Amino acid sequence: NTVTTDSSTVVTMTSGSGNVQFDSNGDSTFGDNTKTLTFGTFTISAVDNTAETTTIIATDANSKTGTSANVVVSVLPKYRSNGTGGGPWATISTWQVSTDGGTTWGAATATPTSADDTVEILNGDTVTVAAPVTVDQVTVDASGQITLNSSVTLTLANGNGTDLIINGTVLNQGTLTVNSGAAIALNANATFIHNTTTSVSGLDRKSVV
Repeated sequence: NTVTTDSSTVVTMTSGSGNVQFDSNGDSTFGDNTKTLTFGTFTISAVDNTAETTTIIATDANSKTGTSANVVVSVLPKYRSNGTGGGPWATISTWQVSTDGGTTWGAATATPTSADDTVEILNGDTVTVAAPVTVDQVTVDASGQITLNSSVTLTLANGNGTDLIINGTVLNQGTLTVNSGAAIALNANATFIHNTTTSVSGLDRKSVV
């Protein structure tokens, strides 16, 4: 039961698996897991980079605990290019995948889209977009490259954070469509080559950060 007059009890949050991290002060830095009740309750952010079923545990200074029902955690896959030269975006062997937040990597079983987490084009790899695809949260490393073929559309969705970070090269020979709210970062020493008569749809000053 909620004790609505309690604004002093400090509660420590943990998980049954130990994989859940908490952000008690709302600064987007996870690892602080204690918070003081406000009128018997509080809200706290949590993140878990491991696909699992676990429980959330609240413990006060007197070692009284409360445990949630099972929580099923699904982790969006992260993708990176294969590190052996790249290949076509739509080819599975072009990619490696991580389902634990980037700790371990293995051969992909699918290709990345905007439904996934981050995508990284590694140094020395060129990934060619030869079929239409919608993406976001893509980073091109300093000696990496994305090549967009002629008559092909690459759509940049508005996802979390910056949707295309260019540290290397993007060669646009097709149609690049930037959805409303999507952001592109063209960093120092990066190259964007617009080798087509088709304009970049949706691109304005608000899109480039």
